[in-house]
Amino acid sequence: MVFVGTNILLQINRNQLSPNQMEIKLLEDVYGNIYINNTNDLIRVQNRVQEMCKHGFVNDLEFILKQKLYKGECYDRSLILQKILILNKISLRPIYLYYGGPTNSPLDLIFSSKLKSHSIFEFKWGSNYYVMNTNTKMLKLQKLDEFLKTETSWSFPKSGVHYLRYVNNRNGRFLAPNYLPDIYYFNY
Repeated sequence: MVFVGTNILLQINRNQLSPNQMEIKLLEDVYGNIYINNTNDLIRVQNRVQEMCKHGFVNDLEFILKQKLYKGECYDRSLILQKILILNKISLRPIYLYYGGPTNSPLDLIFSSKLKSHSIFEFKWGSNYYVMNTNTKMLKLQKLDEFLKTETSWSFPKSGVHYLRYVNNRNGRFLAPNYLPDIYYFNY
């Protein structure tokens, strides 16, 4: 029964992320050329989204692309970039970064409403997975361990950061107070 429920959740989340024709048009109208053929295109598209989607809270109850194109949090830019990469048939897996819980363990995700979190994702380029930065422009491709050691655009400490792969954090919270996680992956 758990497998069936998980499979349904995976399918629902994948369907929400796959861009429809209206969303593709919106993305093209705001960000221009969103098609990726090489590393320069990848960095150009990421930089354009960072440039156009200024940091600021819109809402965290529902992801409506039209409301998030010019202003959003890391989780909004993450979903915008994920839609673009999915359109380009690039494999991805979300990552939920967190720290600051009382137990310093995954149990903090369930029991602590004071966790600090950040939404990023990894994408497969060539034979490796790299981090898609969702707060600042990318200058180069970085693997997760390098990103965690060098990233300075967020207030996380250089140690004590935990992460869960395949879990997206849409609203800056996990289960506390009442949101369920988005669990999915795209593999092309």
